[in-house]
Amino acid sequence: MRLGRQRAAFDALPTGEAKARLMALMLARAEELLSVNPEAADVLLEFLPEADRSRLLSDFFGGS
Repeated sequence: MRLGRQRAAFDALPTGEAKARLMALMLARAEELLSVNPEAADVLLEFLPEADRSRLLSDFFGGS
C-alpha cells in the first residue's frame, strides 16, 4: 500500500522539464548508492517507473 502511494505521488507531479530532471537526478543518485548503500538506492527506485528501475538495475549489474 505504501509503495502504491509513493508511486502515485510521483506520477501526480506535473509532466515537464522539472519532473524529468528530478527523475534523472534520482536515477543518478540511486546508481551511486547501489555500490555503497543498496537499501538507500532501493528507497529512491521505489518512486520511479518500472522501466527506468529495470534499465538502471540491468545496466548496473551487467545484464542484457
